[in-house]
Amino acid sequence: MSRVHCRLFVTLVMGISLMCPVQGQLHAQDEDDLEEMGWSLVRNKDGVAVYNRKLAESKVRGIMARAEVDVESARVFAVITDFDNWFNFMPNVHESKIIDRSDQTEWLYLRLRGPFTKDRSFISEVTFEKNIGGVGRYIVKWQLAEERTQELNIKGIIVPKSNTGYWELRPIGDGTRTYVTYCLHADPAGKIPKWMINFANKRTVPSVFKAVRRQAQLDQYDVNNTADLD
Repeated sequence: MSRVHCRLFVTLVMGISLMCPVQGQLHAQDEDDLEEMGWSLVRNKDGVAVYNRKLAESKVRGIMARAEVDVESARVFAVITDFDNWFNFMPNVHESKIIDRSDQTEWLYLRLRGPFTKDRSFISEVTFEKNIGGVGRYIVKWQLAEERTQELNIKGIIVPKSNTGYWELRPIGDGTRTYVTYCLHADPAGKIPKWMINFANKRTVPSVFKAVRRQAQLDQYDVNNTADLD
């Protein structure tokens, strides 16, 4: 597998497969706080700052990215929770659909396809906190739904060993822009070397933000036409 091809697919397995480790979650800390928590800046390009840190329990590093997006937080929320449509705009998503939901939880089935590697297929349990405090702050958390994933039993695919993370959206200034934090840890399993996973993530996580920024410009995500964002 070439480094370039693996880079694109690993980022999707790590990033799109919708909580960083529970200890030391990040909610808009400054740079000094990040350093004290073990986070190191590894890439800063196109307005996206990418950090990683070592974890005692895994050779795959935690990854976190932060950036500003030039639309309202409700609009960004509408994009990142448009799960049934992910396969149309998120890199390497071959199939995505909500298979079950409750008041504040949805179960998302994903099948990811990249070059020169087997598909990854799994179910994520996704929870939401909407318009927190009435100030336009949103949090979307996910974790691997292990029991539901085991029931898939799809031939020829690999199930990730772990997958957990969150998005946090905070309004900036007059609320027409959003500060986005994207934090995750996942092990895609299979034969992809851990060093390659770590290299890939710090190089290509910004592509997730690129997709979100582009999608957020579409009229279908206009907050005035989008229901149930509060």
